[in-house]
Amino acid sequence: MDRSYFGSKKVKEVGIFKVVQVSIKGDVLLYFGSASESTHGIILEIALEENLGMYIDDPPSEGAEYKVLGMGKVGFHPKFNQMIFSGNSVGYEMDMRAADLTAIKAAYPDWEIMLSY
Repeated sequence: MDRSYFGSKKVKEVGIFKVVQVSIKGDVLLYFGSASESTHGIILEIALEENLGMYIDDPPSEGAEYKVLGMGKVGFHPKFNQMIFSGNSVGYEMDMRAADLTAIKAAYPDWEIMLSY
């Protein structure tokens, strides 16, 4: 099941995006945003609003119904079924090494999922 979103839209284009992996009510989700125009905080705000119906300005990395698992960047290559995660969020002091790559691989069984540092 593809649970990756650019805002509320499915990601289908090649590019480098900021990424937030968050567990909301037990569902592990990936949310993407523009690497040049988004912040990890804004991406998390969108995920919480769409899934919990709540808006939290500058949300913390953990709340009663959610927990951020990782933040960073991803090179997204749908033509080659490849995602390369790297980087971190300076504001949240979190990187993708903390992410649940098993959940990402389960959501994308035919994809090559890599962590690069």
